[in-house]
Amino acid sequence: MNYVYQIFTNQSLKTYIGSTSNIEKRFKQHLASLKKGRHHSTHFQNFYNKHPDSIFYIKVPENFVASDDA
Repeated sequence: MNYVYQIFTNQSLKTYIGSTSNIEKRFKQHLASLKKGRHHSTHFQNFYNKHPDSIFYIKVPENFVASDDA
């Protein structure tokens, strides 16, 4: 089962949205990529580069599951 998730910070209204079957592992992968300067989303990476001390949060919208067919 895949879950849709949202990553946001305490400093911006912008969010990153993705889907995964393992939310905790994927969140750690995002943070590691950002710290290495290699995140696939240039917008997300640019924000991190400008605000490296931001606190990132992950949220799974209630009752929102991605289709396995997607």
